[in-house]
Amino acid sequence: MKVGWADVAFAGTRTSLLAGPLDHKGEDYAKAALRAVAERGPSARVGLIPSSTTNKWEFRPDEFARIATIDPLPVPEMLRKYEQITAEASVGNHPLVLVFCGDYVMFSADHGFGDATACLEVVALASGSDVDGYLESNDDLPLKKAVNAVVSKSPSTALKALRGQPVSPPEDVPHLRTYPKADVRDIVMSFVRTEPGTFNTLRKLRKESFPEVSMSAAVSYLIRRAFADHGVELTDDLGVLVDLRRFLPEGTVTLANLPGIAEVTAPVSSTLEEYGKAYNAAVSTPAPLLRLAASLLKKRILPSGQSGTESADYPDRARTIFSDPSLHPTMKKIRWSDRGDGCMYILINDPGVPHQIPITTMWDAQGRLNITASYYSASFDRAVIDSILDDVAAQPLRYLESAAVS
Repeated sequence: MKVGWADVAFAGTRTSLLAGPLDHKGEDYAKAALRAVAERGPSARVGLIPSSTTNKWEFRPDEFARIATIDPLPVPEMLRKYEQITAEASVGNHPLVLVFCGDYVMFSADHGFGDATACLEVVALASGSDVDGYLESNDDLPLKKAVNAVVSKSPSTALKALRGQPVSPPEDVPHLRTYPKADVRDIVMSFVRTEPGTFNTLRKLRKESFPEVSMSAAVSYLIRRAFADHGVELTDDLGVLVDLRRFLPEGTVTLANLPGIAEVTAPVSSTLEEYGKAYNAAVSTPAPLLRLAASLLKKRILPSGQSGTESADYPDRARTIFSDPSLHPTMKKIRWSDRGDGCMYILINDPGVPHQIPITTMWDAQGRLNITASYYSASFDRAVIDSILDDVAAQPLRYLESAAVS
């Protein structure tokens, strides 16, 4: 099957998810459901064998996934087991890995398989959802169609979006340092949950004190402030993961990769209002779509650069990349089984480069905020990251309340 160059670019990296408690139907149902999806053909993605060197991928519907069941574990042990399974999957030959652990499911996919949309569809199946509800894709090569739609609708808007992106680094340029060689087996994560009701409390504070700042901007702001408060220096720029499907023509549905990174320039010293304005401006333009298309074109035209097998110099400050799938439509398909202690949604993303920290947030039905930070253990001290997130969980509104008073 011919896939898009975005799929090729993401192939070889890993995205992993632990979700639960779920009202799942077990390993046998998941196998049968995924087999049924694979029989639909390669557009359903299950059975594709990702490659980072060619856009012509094999389709093996009989080798759709590795699925297993392990005994239930206490949460701390389950989280460490989740890291282990993710590490093993990263160097294995299985595009999809599913492991059932009590009421929880651990899922790991080669990123070439798809972005959040495709991955959440598989998790929904694993949770016991109906196979008939699995998304039907009608476009395997969506990037060109999205770019054409944006440019044809308003060429001036597209040009303005690109011109509006930073063309030079900020004045306060961080020093470079040589990091240890990145190894996918060394990706670890820190995870916390806030108390129930945090969502309503934050929403009330936002509405009263800074209504122009979005909830997602407010959450990322308070997390960045916590990092700085604990002595972790951050780059002035940060990334926000956005779904570029909104730029597709009406009626176009795809399970192929179509994520973008909105670049936000906002030093830690920014006020909440300044931060919110920069954040909202970055995520609302087509710039991430056009930048993705340009970078993929550049990779195809220019000779490859660093192989990634040697140590490399990167900023000596941490760069944060935020994502929040709380409002993703597929989340409604997942059969959660909330026993009263809330749900866990823990996403491990490949940082890509040593100084990056992908941070995923997700609100559960009881208003708890799930926060996961992924990073290379050779780049950041786990005890420090744990301490930062523990502080956020204990006092999630601390920095927002101080911003509201000032």
